[in-house]
Amino acid sequence: MIPLDRKKSLSVLLLAAFATAMLWPLIFGGEVHMFRDFGRYYAPVKKAYLERLAMGELCIWLPELNCGTPIHGSLVHAFLYPGNVLLFAGESLGWGLYFAAHLFLAGLGARALARKLGAEEEGAFAAAIAWAGSGYLVSQLNHVPYATVAAWAPVIVTLGLSVAEGKRRALPLLAVAFAMAALGGEPFTLLLTIVFLGILVLAGGFGPRIPALLSIGGAGFVAILLASPTLLPAWDVVPESARATGFEEDLAGFGSVHPLRLVTVLSPESMGRYQHRFSLVQSLFGREFLLEAHILLGLWFGAVGLIALPQAPVRRSRAARVLGITAGVCVLLSFGDYLGLAPLITKAVPGLSRFRYADKYWFIVALAAAPLIGLALPALRRRPGLILA
Repeated sequence: MIPLDRKKSLSVLLLAAFATAMLWPLIFGGEVHMFRDFGRYYAPVKKAYLERLAMGELCIWLPELNCGTPIHGSLVHAFLYPGNVLLFAGESLGWGLYFAAHLFLAGLGARALARKLGAEEEGAFAAAIAWAGSGYLVSQLNHVPYATVAAWAPVIVTLGLSVAEGKRRALPLLAVAFAMAALGGEPFTLLLTIVFLGILVLAGGFGPRIPALLSIGGAGFVAILLASPTLLPAWDVVPESARATGFEEDLAGFGSVHPLRLVTVLSPESMGRYQHRFSLVQSLFGREFLLEAHILLGLWFGAVGLIALPQAPVRRSRAARVLGITAGVCVLLSFGDYLGLAPLITKAVPGLSRFRYADKYWFIVALAAAPLIGLALPALRRRPGLILA
């Protein structure tokens, strides 16, 4: 038998190796990741203001973007996000380190969440790989703020559940994690994370509900103070944006996930989101499959996930039942126009019209499915005819 501490260390090392392998061409090969919005929007803007910072200039206005943009008040560019320091390593190496660090962080958070929910170390590692290599997270590498905040999500949920259990040492860490996600630049992903945490606290049986929610709210308030240098300027800029007035109803289902894509819940999402022009082959493999083969390394966890999910011990774990139900509801929401739910939900929930893309709910589906796989692993290993290391 391998001691638990050694298993934990091995899991962390393997997770680091996985994250490095995913971004090998950027970290060691000198390649530049220039896919979709990353190449035409996020990377050029970050490069412009980081170059000015390197010259000692505090860049709060970027004249090269849209005839002038208040970069400090634009949340998506995450001007003060501490992870930006990795980008000073160079255009290829810097982004390789940035993405690898966040995949590693995502895996650590998913591993801790699975352990919190009762998974063994092997199952926790499976959960880590499932989330860090999930189709949602990897496909969002071209949308930097989405991937950044999603990487912090399982960390926030794990710390929030520790707070719910009465562990006061987790409170300052939760506040910092909240602040990092707020600085990461994608508010809807953070909002979904908070809702997901709230559901687990209210229904998961982790401790007294009201004190837990008050403590988590207190950590959130501290996080707002910590992130205020970014949030206050954004408070002035956001009302002037197109998103402030909300999107038209016909855009509510934009990015609806075709029901057949359920088989890709934890496998690559074809490095993009073209659900309206649904083609099963293209959606599963994508036109970039061969060109982006290095990104797909180790990602075909989806098939194992579909086998594992029904094996999760939902009858014995209230938290597992909550995860399964939440994932199921979000699957239905992600179908959007295919079930006609997107316009109805957008009308029913105030403020939701400000956020497009029904496939954003896939974030919660994958986040909930990862620890469920960790919980299911022992059941899979005991099944006759299945041999899992």
